[in-house]
Amino acid sequence: MNKLRYFLVAGLAITMIAGCDSDETLGLNNKGKEKPTVEFSIDKRGDVELVVTLTPSESASQYAYMLCTGKGNDAPVALDLLCGDATGAYDNNMVTYSSDETPTTTDTLYVAPGKDYEFFVAAITEEGVLSEVQRFSVTTREATYPAEGSFLVNYPSLYPDYEVINTASGEPFLADLKFIPERDAFKPLLSSGYEYVLALDLFNLFGSTDDSPIWLVGYNDFENDCLVFDAQFKYDSKTGTFYPYTDVFGSLLGLYDENTVYALFGGGEDGDEPVTLTYDVDGNLQEMSFLEMDFFQYAQGYPWLGMYDAVLTGTLTPIAASSK
Repeated sequence: MNKLRYFLVAGLAITMIAGCDSDETLGLNNKGKEKPTVEFSIDKRGDVELVVTLTPSESASQYAYMLCTGKGNDAPVALDLLCGDATGAYDNNMVTYSSDETPTTTDTLYVAPGKDYEFFVAAITEEGVLSEVQRFSVTTREATYPAEGSFLVNYPSLYPDYEVINTASGEPFLADLKFIPERDAFKPLLSSGYEYVLALDLFNLFGSTDDSPIWLVGYNDFENDCLVFDAQFKYDSKTGTFYPYTDVFGSLLGLYDENTVYALFGGGEDGDEPVTLTYDVDGNLQEMSFLEMDFFQYAQGYPWLGMYDAVLTGTLTPIAASSK
C-alpha cells in the first residue's frame, strides 16, 4: 500500500477498544444487524489542500478515515482502520465527544498538486457492528501560476467622497506582472521565495511602469489562491544584485519630487499588511487588495500633506502589450 494518512474520530470508545482484540467476535455481531454508514464529501479540491466532511449515521459511535496517495490501494480491514492498525499510517487525529448527537467532522488536508489520492472510511456502533469500508478517489488540481501580462487596475473613485489629493481618482492605472528571471543577479530574490514582480504606474503618477519606482515582489500563496506582494524590488550597485526590501508598507518609502515624499499603506489597522492579487482556478487575475498612497512634505518631521489616493478593492483587466 502507498503512503497514507490516518484519521480517527472517536465517540463512545469502550466497546471498540475492547473489540480491537476480537475481530471474530465483532464479525459475529455484524450478522443480521443494520450496519452504520458515513456520508463523505469533498468540499474543496485545490492544488495543495482538500477539504472533506464526514457525517456518520445515527447508530455510529465512532468512525475513521485514512488518506492514501496514488490509485488502486488495497482497502484496509474496517476494524484495522478504526483501531489505528492499518499499515503505513503516518499521521492521526482523534476527536472525542460526550453528547448524544453524532458529530459531523470537517477537515482540511494539505496535499501535493496534480496527484491522485484515495480515502477509505469506516464506522462502528456502540454494540460493535462494523460498516463496510468505503473508497473515495480524487485528483488534486495542478499548481496554478498566473501568467505574465499587463493589466488595468480599475477602482472606484474616492473623490470627492474622501479627502484625497488626486482629482482624477478612479482613473484606471497600469500594472505589469512579470516572473523574476532565474539569473545570478536575481538570486537574492529567488532564494527568499519570491517569484513575481508587480510594477505599478500607481494612480498614473509616473507615466509608465518602466519609469515607476514602485516595483513590488511577491510569491504564490497556493492555499489562498492569490499572489502576495510584501517587499519591494531593490538594486544593490555594490554587488550587482537585486534584493527584497521588506519595509514597504506603513513607512516613508520614496521621494516623489523635490518637495514631496510618499508612503504606501496596505491593509490592516497599521497599513502594514501586503498587497494581494487573487486569481481563479485557471490562473486569471481577479482583484487587487487595499493599497493607499499618502504624501508628506520633504522637510523636518515630514509633515503629512494628505492621502493622494487609494484602491479600496481593484479589479484587473488584461490588456494587449500594444495598448500600453
